[in-house]
Amino acid sequence: MLRPSGPSMPPRTDPAPVGALGALRAATRPAHDAIDGAFQGGLRTPQDYRRYLGALLPLARWLDAAWCHDWPPHLACWHDPGRVDSLQADLEALGAAVPPPGRIPPAGPAQWMGGCYVIEGSALGARLLSRDVAAMPAVGAAGLPHGFLDRLLGDPGRWPRFRTALGAMPGSARPALLDGAALGFALVAGALAMEGHPA
Repeated sequence: MLRPSGPSMPPRTDPAPVGALGALRAATRPAHDAIDGAFQGGLRTPQDYRRYLGALLPLARWLDAAWCHDWPPHLACWHDPGRVDSLQADLEALGAAVPPPGRIPPAGPAQWMGGCYVIEGSALGARLLSRDVAAMPAVGAAGLPHGFLDRLLGDPGRWPRFRTALGAMPGSARPALLDGAALGFALVAGALAMEGHPA
């Protein structure tokens, strides 16, 4: 999302993927391309930036609320309870009205990991997006907020570890993974539609 190879979602420049990651990329390509199209030219204005943050908020809320502490312990590292707070804080600093949470779809571990695929990939373009934001005119004395982007940039090894975690999931989990990724992209697209910029 937001550049030809999609900096806020998993890019499509790696060698031909295999396994779970390849299946996720292939299945979600149309949704990914549609969201890219809602941000032609990247983040050029504070309004674009607000739409970007607002589009990710429902997905982050779902992943936070759907997480269950009795799931396998090795999945806990992908639960980031501070992500929603950082998104909301940045939106509020931009003067956006933060909508109340909507209905939280239920999820099992594999479906939840499919949703994580969507938001974990958003870290891959965070450096470029940070440059976009830095080039924008400041809003107020404090400038533009960047807590969420800073959070994405704080752990550059996170995406390689997530790829490894996906590769370790059993083949029987594939349908649920794909369902979760589809839901993740749908939540992003739905938020964009609410803003009048359907993906």
